[in-house]
Amino acid sequence: IMGHHSGAVLASEIAALYPDFVASICLVGPTVMNAEERAAMKEIFFKPFNEPVKDGSHLLKTWEYLGKMGIGGDLELWQREAVDHIRAWKGRNLIYGAVWAQDAERIYMDVKCPIMIMCASDDVLWNYFEHVKGLRPEAKAVEIGGGNFEPDRDVEGIDKHWMKFLEEIE
Repeated sequence: IMGHHSGAVLASEIAALYPDFVASICLVGPTVMNAEERAAMKEIFFKPFNEPVKDGSHLLKTWEYLGKMGIGGDLELWQREAVDHIRAWKGRNLIYGAVWAQDAERIYMDVKCPIMIMCASDDVLWNYFEHVKGLRPEAKAVEIGGGNFEPDRDVEGIDKHWMKFLEEIE
């Protein structure tokens, strides 16, 4: 299983709950934090920033937010993410709330299969990457590119490292 950001939490939980079903996991921008770190992230990212308003200013707020979050210069990606963020202005807090409420460290430590972790140095989760590596020194850890949008912006880097990891564990 490969999961990115919130999907990384889900990948860890599925692997921990169903060890006979999951052969390996790859966490891209892993959200493995202690309770204090999760509370700090919740304080920053849990507030709805783009609730729809009649004058449409939420649309520009969303566009600018993505620019600050490392979307890069690909306008098609920026447009897709803007539409997704605008549509999911309520759902974003549902998934983030679930992530911040989950004991991700315990779940990560319960994973029995081989683990690969990846993160870009300009990802909002980069500050936690050393901690995640320290929790499971046996996990294969690599730096990739792409900011918070690694699966779109560094497909080749993810593919190269992930394929090598899968060959090593087979």
